[in-house]
Amino acid sequence: MTPAGNGIEAGRLFFTGSYDLVITDIQMPLMNGWDLCRLVKERSPKTPIIVVTGLNEEKHLVKAHMRSVDAVILKPFNGKDIEKTVKRLLNGTTSAGKQEGTATKRSREPKVPIRDTHDSL
Repeated sequence: MTPAGNGIEAGRLFFTGSYDLVITDIQMPLMNGWDLCRLVKERSPKTPIIVVTGLNEEKHLVKAHMRSVDAVILKPFNGKDIEKTVKRLLNGTTSAGKQEGTATKRSREPKVPIRDTHDSL
């Protein structure tokens, strides 16, 4: 995991590193999570993105779908929520547990940039 202090730093880390998955909050300083999602998907369309948010409004869930976000986890949550979702996305399974055809299993420890915002994860 590589924490970032704000959205711009998270984007810079993603563009200069090699990551299997991105976890971001919607509300963060300097660049919001939606903009980070857009940048990640433009650069690497197959990189899974998990959005963590306390904003439980339908407009945000619709926006997540439109931005090709792979999962949304609502606050409050526990570590098992994140762990289960990360494993599902990196193993290429759907929420129903079926294997997806385009994903590949990784034999190494995944590198996951975590967005660390003023809202603690």
